[in-house]
Amino acid sequence: RQQKRKILVVEDNEFTREMLVSLLADDFDLIEAENGLEGLEILEETYQDLSLILLDVYMPVCDGFEFLRRKGQQDRFNGVPVIVTTAGGSVDEEIACLELGANDFVVKPYNFEILMNRVTNLIHLKESVVIVNELRWDQVTGLLTKEFFYREVTYELAANPDTPYDLIVSDISGFKSLNDRYGEVQCDNILATLAHNLRVNVEGQMISGRIGTDTFAFMVQHTE
Repeated sequence: RQQKRKILVVEDNEFTREMLVSLLADDFDLIEAENGLEGLEILEETYQDLSLILLDVYMPVCDGFEFLRRKGQQDRFNGVPVIVTTAGGSVDEEIACLELGANDFVVKPYNFEILMNRVTNLIHLKESVVIVNELRWDQVTGLLTKEFFYREVTYELAANPDTPYDLIVSDISGFKSLNDRYGEVQCDNILATLAHNLRVNVEGQMISGRIGTDTFAFMVQHTE
């Protein structure tokens, strides 16, 4: 059986919080917080497992605006989307929340079907982005994967047909012997360090990728 996705509900009104939990409990694993400060503490502990946050705006101790401000200061929380919930629904309030990093806005009283669709759609969007990023970026070096390197190079050349480029390709001599001797973990560290050093020492704007086990490629605008 598939594990339920986790949602953090940050809401000071006990009745509203219990209603949200009852509406969503069949489909999701709910974590409750009574105010923004408690919500931030739970976020700190569980952000890697959270699929979504439902956030009230007006709360004691730490309101929704402050919650979004503090969340936005930590890059590691960027992958957790937020739907703001409020009874106000003013345009200025919505704009303020969106500017602080909220992803969507739902007005109370809740229409269950609208709420469920927005929650589901936002979670699916987040998971799709994660999958694309895993395919796009090499997990060891942080460079583009082979497929996406070729794709980006193709786009760049097509968009700038009159611009000359240089292609720099580097591989590690005898890498298999290193792998056999020192192991995969140590050699992954070598690859990550080498990729970083090459990237920071190649001048100019570039497209960089890992196109083989120990092979890196960099395309840069030609210079004399």
